[in-house]
Amino acid sequence: MEKLNRVSKNVRRGGTAAALIACVCGGVLSTASVASAQADPLQQYDVPNRLDSGPLALPGAPGGFEEVIYSATLQAPGAGWSRVRFDAQATALPSNMRLRITSLKDNHDQHLNAQSLRQWKHSSAYFNGDTLLVEVLATPGEGVGHVVIDHLTAGSGFTQSAGFDSICGPTDDRMPSADPRNARLLPVGCTAWLIDDCAKCFLTAGHCTFSADVVEFNVPMSTSSGSIVMAAPEDQYPVDDDSMQSNGGQGIGDDWAYFGTHPNSDTGLTAGAVQGEFYRLAPAAPTATGDIRITGYGTTGSGVPREWNQIQKTHLGPFVEKDGFGISYQTDTSGGNSGSPVLDETTGLAIGIHTHAGCSTTSGNNGTAIDHGDLQDALANPIGVCCPPILGIEITLPDLDLVDPGSPQSFGVTIVEVDGPLDPGSAELFYSVAGGAYESSPLVALGGDQFEATFPALDCGQVVEYYVRATSDGRETIEPFGAPAVGYDALAANAVVTAINQNFQSAPGWTVTGDVLEGGWELGEPDGFRGSASADFDGSGNAFVTGSDRGEDLDGGPTVLTSPVLDLSGVPGNAVLSYARWFSNDDQRAGIGDQDRLVIEITDDAGARWTTLETVDQSMGGDAWTNMRWTMADHISLTSQVQVRFTVMDNPNDSVMEAAIDAFIIEGLDCGECRADIDGDGALTIFDFLAFQSAFDMGDLRADFDGDGSLTLFDFLEFQSEFDTGC
Repeated sequence: MEKLNRVSKNVRRGGTAAALIACVCGGVLSTASVASAQADPLQQYDVPNRLDSGPLALPGAPGGFEEVIYSATLQAPGAGWSRVRFDAQATALPSNMRLRITSLKDNHDQHLNAQSLRQWKHSSAYFNGDTLLVEVLATPGEGVGHVVIDHLTAGSGFTQSAGFDSICGPTDDRMPSADPRNARLLPVGCTAWLIDDCAKCFLTAGHCTFSADVVEFNVPMSTSSGSIVMAAPEDQYPVDDDSMQSNGGQGIGDDWAYFGTHPNSDTGLTAGAVQGEFYRLAPAAPTATGDIRITGYGTTGSGVPREWNQIQKTHLGPFVEKDGFGISYQTDTSGGNSGSPVLDETTGLAIGIHTHAGCSTTSGNNGTAIDHGDLQDALANPIGVCCPPILGIEITLPDLDLVDPGSPQSFGVTIVEVDGPLDPGSAELFYSVAGGAYESSPLVALGGDQFEATFPALDCGQVVEYYVRATSDGRETIEPFGAPAVGYDALAANAVVTAINQNFQSAPGWTVTGDVLEGGWELGEPDGFRGSASADFDGSGNAFVTGSDRGEDLDGGPTVLTSPVLDLSGVPGNAVLSYARWFSNDDQRAGIGDQDRLVIEITDDAGARWTTLETVDQSMGGDAWTNMRWTMADHISLTSQVQVRFTVMDNPNDSVMEAAIDAFIIEGLDCGECRADIDGDGALTIFDFLAFQSAFDMGDLRADFDGDGSLTLFDFLEFQSEFDTGC
């Protein structure tokens, strides 16, 4: 109980150094309530497995090859998962030794040295299976080590949520999701989430911190019986107790925690550096807003696949009210959802922390608003790993969206000397163009704390990733924190021109034709059954699917989904069509060779002629969302009569067939191009007239200035108009 007592009453605060990097975050309804908190602790037990390696050493000259000098196999018979506990007093690892723990179920392994073993509190990661191999690896040297294994902690089983006052309606409407910002918090069985503070730390519920030990990302589906499956060790991070600030959970509207984690022991990277995305906090929870999204690792009840138990799931429901620092919303949750972010879908900002059940026809599930005073105080005064010290200098630079193509782009950088002088000549811009290797260029001093960084000239459409590095007394500072794994990026373009952005919450003008027995194209939520997608692609809820009723696959056909006629005559010539597709065919999965396919076609003359973009079978990313991008001018002319259609069939009806389409987008880049400068010499002269005349005479569609797909007098008139306007 020592840890619980430490954090249950008083907020822990940092010293004066914390104030230097305190991040401006955001702010909260407080009512006494008997509503239940929503943690779901692991069912776990200890299995005696005490083993003593005795003194360990590998003689020889330093620098030789690493060898295994000790190994032991440990077992917790029948367990679904297990982890090793080492004796903290007796175990010692010199600098030339490390541990390797391997699951004999899936061969996932973890490496621990003396430092990371302390960070893991002399425990291993969570491993799948009941049998673990522990090895000591060493390089030759004078170090003498000693490893004492105390016991295994293990567990398995399925905890089924009763759903009492927590599911806000007759059915559990949560769907699997994959938000990289959300983690499962073990062994307490809660949710934690990355925020955009100085060190990319976590928020969760205060009542989740009594045994908060490990956060894990990329959590796999649970077993068919509902038993949880652990993430790979490289996706697990140990909680830093010294960073924990929590009130232990004092009821609705007064239940919060703020903490960080140590780097992963194998990758050496922080959770923020690997995940790369973070929630932004609202300055305060609103008193009224639209829908609320809750994403977390709740348990499941009847009517929901057990494979979804305590995996990441998400749901959208209406906001109810803010009362003091308590907030409520009619969004489905269950045990394991405690600590989830309360997201305002309208703004995309986190407005609170989900903590308690309580849903009814008039009330909602409950949380603590982000503007709770003690929570705000903790965010302003981070401690432990959430308070990385500023060593020497502080760097500020803009996170650009767009940069002008075709010419070098400069921007300002501020470097403040906080605790020591900037090393002369050390400030550099690092940039990577179009995914290439990073290059560097020195910053130009403008006087005082102001500097100038410059990108080279970029082609329109290229993406540049960048960060700045400088040193003080040889101590390195990088902005943004975590770069280059986490960096800023910008697109070379004057503007992004979006012609179509369809998330299929509605589908005006789209038509479905064809004769099917069942399962033709329709708008709906994918149900994840028998090869269908478990959720839509863009997170908006709906997609076009082949049958939205549970278990309804396509039979017969073809069924044809056709877009409305699209006027793309004014879209930039570099326009790109993108869409997400899902295709599943159980005969093809089994290698039987079913010939049914999903065919995607495009036309620029309202369907008189169709061009095939792709013919999709199971081998082309089957049973998974695949986002496709096509440069449209490679296949059609950008006319006022463009259409796209998606055709799929199961005819003869001899397989389970599922298809889905989502996120239909057409956009191009405004690159400041001057179409009238056909000869490309940068000036409008008589030679552009001659080049236009030549293209027109040869039937070259570069002369199709009115974009109707044919060359007529109107193209001359449009060319003359653009020439007279100038560039």
